[in-house]
Amino acid sequence: IGVGLIILGILYFLREVDIIGEQLNDVIFSLPTTIFVIGLIVLVNSRRKSLSYLLMGLGGAGMVIRAFGLDYSDFVFPVVLLALGFYIIYRHVEKQREAELGGNGYDDPLRKYNTDMDVLDEMSIFGGNKRIVNSKNFKGGNVTIIFGGSEIFLRDCELSDGDNVLDLFVIFGGCDLTVPGHWNVKVDVVSLFGGFSSKKYNYRSEEVDENKTLVIKGLVLFGGGEMKVF
Repeated sequence: IGVGLIILGILYFLREVDIIGEQLNDVIFSLPTTIFVIGLIVLVNSRRKSLSYLLMGLGGAGMVIRAFGLDYSDFVFPVVLLALGFYIIYRHVEKQREAELGGNGYDDPLRKYNTDMDVLDEMSIFGGNKRIVNSKNFKGGNVTIIFGGSEIFLRDCELSDGDNVLDLFVIFGGCDLTVPGHWNVKVDVVSLFGGFSSKKYNYRSEEVDENKTLVIKGLVLFGGGEMKVF
């Protein structure tokens, strides 16, 4: 994340001093490039490779079209067909994945399902979901939220020995984590134009196991997050 911000800052600086040409500037600072970068972030932070490839493909195609000064209207129909095809395949894979995780239906406005997986891999893009984790050997994982929201309940979990890292990436979205009071939790989240807080609800002092630690790391950009301790 830090390297990415440095590269972005350098590119902006080069643009301001007119080192980057106008044509290259139009490609770098554009919506297709943003879509490509989001796809790259999803690729790094999640196991859902199909969605990341779709975003990177759409963004890359848009960058090529923009670089050669082609007319976007000539490519709308084939791009829509490709996107629709990939989306249908992606939804099919997701439904299979939810069934394997023990999905309990859609009686909640948010998608809600339980899982006993030891490593969490949660992603929400332009939507919301709710996850109840029941693992007895929880080892952390990845949470990626882009223009969406997620509620993750860890109250029924037991941590694995040592440090268990939960890596968050939230951009234009929100994430709520609920953890039990006896957990040893360290928060190391970088917030830019957003925030990540910790609050205690109906909390009673409990003995903390120092041999098991949940380390929450990551980036919150133009979004928010909260860790709730019960």
